[in-house]
Amino acid sequence: MEAEALKELLIKAGRYTSKYEKTSKEVGEKLLTWSDGEIRPSEIEQIIDQLKSEKFIDEERYAERYVRDKLVMLKKGPILIRYELKERGVPSALIQKALNAVPYDDWFSALKAYLMPKLARYKSKAKNEYDLRMKLIDAAYRRGYPSDVYEEVIDGLEL
Repeated sequence: MEAEALKELLIKAGRYTSKYEKTSKEVGEKLLTWSDGEIRPSEIEQIIDQLKSEKFIDEERYAERYVRDKLVMLKKGPILIRYELKERGVPSALIQKALNAVPYDDWFSALKAYLMPKLARYKSKAKNEYDLRMKLIDAAYRRGYPSDVYEEVIDGLEL
């Protein structure tokens, strides 16, 4: 690909990453789309390396913000967040570091806040206490929480 076209792609990628945090994988996919597949892998790597050196792409920062946002806004658990970050191409070590930065109490509080509104709704539909407990466990599991967290939260709720 010619130097001028690469420069245009670099500028476009810079604008793309300055609006919202992006991973290398997401930027690479966009570069392929924008170039109609004409860009070589080495050229993609070159553009991504330059964006990383200028801090347009910082996957550690991305992982930390992603974990915080998904925990606070959507009350997602660590299992689901780990999966989503892997899908976005974030290295496992950075995912683990970002998840470890969140205290256990924050996971506990988020799950409790997520389950409280469901408790009232499920109480009216559940056949018995066991059924209610299973519905809450299912909701916590689907949200990506490990059993040690959801067991403790559900044990603390008044079923």
